Amino acid sequence: MCLPIEKKLDAVVADTAIISNRSQYAEFSQPYTEPGLQLVVYNKPRRPNRAWLFKQPFTSGMWAATGAMVLFNGFVVWLIERKHNPEFTRGTKLDQLGTMVSLSFTTLFSLQAERLHSNLSRMTMVVWLFVALVITQSYTASLTSLLTIQRLDPSIVDVETLRRSGAKVGCDGDSFVVKYLETIGFNSHNIIRKYSEDDYPEALINGSIAAAFLEVPYVKVFLAKQCHHNFTAGEIIKVGGFGFVFPKNSPYLPEISRAILQVSANGTLQNLEKSMISSSYKCLSDHPGNPEEDHDSLDLTSFQGLFLITVGTSVTALLLFGFRRGRKHWCCNSRGQPEPPNSTSTSTTCGDHENWLDYHLPNIGEEPLLPYHHYHAHQHDYWLSAWEREENQNRWPHR
Repeated sequence: MCLPIEKKLDAVVADTAIISNRSQYAEFSQPYTEPGLQLVVYNKPRRPNRAWLFKQPFTSGMWAATGAMVLFNGFVVWLIERKHNPEFTRGTKLDQLGTMVSLSFTTLFSLQAERLHSNLSRMTMVVWLFVALVITQSYTASLTSLLTIQRLDPSIVDVETLRRSGAKVGCDGDSFVVKYLETIGFNSHNIIRKYSEDDYPEALINGSIAAAFLEVPYVKVFLAKQCHHNFTAGEIIKVGGFGFVFPKNSPYLPEISRAILQVSANGTLQNLEKSMISSSYKCLSDHPGNPEEDHDSLDLTSFQGLFLITVGTSVTALLLFGFRRGRKHWCCNSRGQPEPPNSTSTSTTCGDHENWLDYHLPNIGEEPLLPYHHYHAHQHDYWLSAWEREENQNRWPHR
């Protein structure tokens, strides 16, 4: 294409790139393909240390927050239940600490309802069990993704980085690309000429070239054909584009250019290109070249709402427990009566029969102070006395 077109040729129909020096000898129609050179690189599969892969689903902060939450909820339940359950207070302080830690972690998998006597501790554990279920399911899904989906290391896709680093690049040896790469600053020794499209995959995979410079139409075909490999396209350099070639002052040129603009504007050209690539190869033309996104570990912000709920529930249960214990202690001291040494209830048990509700009705989350039959006997006596007082008042006329 460096010589003038002979007059006996009316047009050249081929994948001819439109460049400035060729326009001295012939005229080109409007480009019928997207113009430009594009980088093609290979993303190497990442091979992490699978022995410690189980740590990657969560960040360090998430692991620390989960552990702290487990211990805090275990402490709250142990504090509320320690007077109800002799097992929680048995042995030395170290033994009790071990019991508390064991209780903390066993609640990750079950409610332990048979060991809990207070509704406050049950409330704490129900909320925490829900949060723990969400966390464990998220961890399982993330770990499964890490084990089954291939992760790729991103490759260099910047022209300037390739040029400054002296990386070897490949291109078509018979095209204008060789001269163009030298013009933009690539060393001629780092430009590897390839004469077949089948040479590029092996060269990119084994690392003999860091990237390949191909014209955009060739890149689309290459990615569609090599869709099962980890190739991806990068930066586009606006140059070239394919067009039809005509002799100087050809009468056909205006009509052909007008027709190309028309089919390009109404989308016919793009649909034709897509259908041809899709029908020729198994992969779709819009296949992205398998650019895998890096896996992001789940951090605390993903679960901060759930953590706030369980912390709020545990703190509320702890405050209610402390308030009831404090009320009981204050009530006994105000009457000058000793607090029952082994009482597990937080209600008033210092002989205050005037406040029937405090004495007879259990607090929320606590067991009744009296045995079941005594409890109902007191209820019967109270209501019987109230009925007798009402009857006595009704017998006397009002003055």
